[in-house]
Amino acid sequence: MPIDDRPHPRNLIDKLKGYPKVIDVPNSMTIVPDMISGLGQMIDKRLDGVYNMVNPGTITAAEIMERYKCLVNEEHVFGIMSLDELNNTVTQERSNCVLSSDKLERAGIILPDIHLAVDECLRSYGRVK
Repeated sequence: MPIDDRPHPRNLIDKLKGYPKVIDVPNSMTIVPDMISGLGQMIDKRLDGVYNMVNPGTITAAEIMERYKCLVNEEHVFGIMSLDELNNTVTQERSNCVLSSDKLERAGIILPDIHLAVDECLRSYGRVK
């Protein structure tokens, strides 16, 4: 799931803040500026093959919205729903995925931990808004 530090309708932050409730299920996520940096490093190293370009660790939508509330908009209100509750309200089940960034790290491409990266992303996002 891509997260950018600039508002955009396809940015996960913008999507999540528009929902009255979010889920609390761990997922791998990608911070777009980190991905661009990592791709540049891959090009410089002439790497090829399949790599999971995700920030290490997992985070939930609820954690992102808690951080959003602390760092961007303290008045933001949201609730938490279970995965079962979500699956009962949508027509297509949602995919949750945890990917390993070990291969990326073995290649010498170290992206920041997802929690630190989300905090930095939200700080930048808050300055742009």
